[in-house]
Amino acid sequence: MSTDKLNPDHLLAPEQFPELNQAFYATKPWEYFNYRNHLLMLAAGASDQLMEIAQQGVSYKGLTYQEKPEEDGGDDEQAQEARERFVIADSEALLHHASETLLRLYLCHEPWSRAPGSKWHEFGPRASSRF
Repeated sequence: MSTDKLNPDHLLAPEQFPELNQAFYATKPWEYFNYRNHLLMLAAGASDQLMEIAQQGVSYKGLTYQEKPEEDGGDDEQAQEARERFVIADSEALLHHASETLLRLYLCHEPWSRAPGSKWHEFGPRASSRF
């Protein structure tokens, strides 16, 4: 396989980059992380209200979701612990996803990373000196 095909930009002319960036950023990709954070905060701080809504039922474009109430009332302590585990795991996943996205944004806008012959082992020292 040609090394040109390993580069995702191999079919693009550098003159196309600004237009591609404009089209990408016009879609407001940051809203995804805003909604993820919003839903995480609701799960952490308003889980009882979310459970009530789920028990009433929620529909979206023909898809319906409804939680069945616990017949014996359930174990509130176990449910709280399960919610806390979810919030911890999801907040860590969100942190890693946002961090990876920022790194990818840096790399796609950093001319050095697109230069022919750039060495990945040089990335750490270069990034450290810039930040």
